[in-house]
Amino acid sequence: MFKYGHVSSEDYPHFTGGFAEYVILKKGTYIFKIPASLSDKEVAPLMCAGATVTSGLSVSNFQPCDFVVIQGVGALGLYACAFTKQLGAKTVIAIDTIDERLELAKQFGADFVINTNSNVDPVKETLKITSEQGADFVIEMTGDPTVVKQGLEMLRVGGKYVLLGAIYPDSNITIDVSQIMLKCIQIYGMHNYHPTSLKKTIELVNASKKISL
Repeated sequence: MFKYGHVSSEDYPHFTGGFAEYVILKKGTYIFKIPASLSDKEVAPLMCAGATVTSGLSVSNFQPCDFVVIQGVGALGLYACAFTKQLGAKTVIAIDTIDERLELAKQFGADFVINTNSNVDPVKETLKITSEQGADFVIEMTGDPTVVKQGLEMLRVGGKYVLLGAIYPDSNITIDVSQIMLKCIQIYGMHNYHPTSLKKTIELVNASKKISL
């Protein structure tokens, strides 16, 4: 997989650095015109965090639903709060260990926030919020594989679990496979994105200036 800015500038044709003023485009490269209504600071994070989230929602066939849980609200998680709300989630629940991030999550569309450092069981709290129904989607954005077990327990029957953060090697966990089978859970993993996801991300952000950073 080729990514502009990820190739050594010492190699031919040299115009590949992330800070280069010019670049030689490879055949088949996608180019999108940025709307004048979006500033540089709004657009810059979209090529990584924003488009990765959109790609994860696409591969898991995200649809309007009752409950979405976001595990971890760094840049990826904040976009997930905003995009899932914008795409039809009635209730978004954000989970993190940092109060400042959770306050930001509210601004990005979260209806409920849970701080796991506050001696609150995130699984029990999520089930309480969902009237014991469980969430339709749980999206992992923490990079911490230990939260996967909790995420699976938060899902309703037929729910979907989307992994976008746990990309580190040797991220081994132990889970109850029967839980996945008996609850008919679907699990998706996504790293990076197709260029069309970037196009969709630009459209989402342009449609809702609430996502402004």
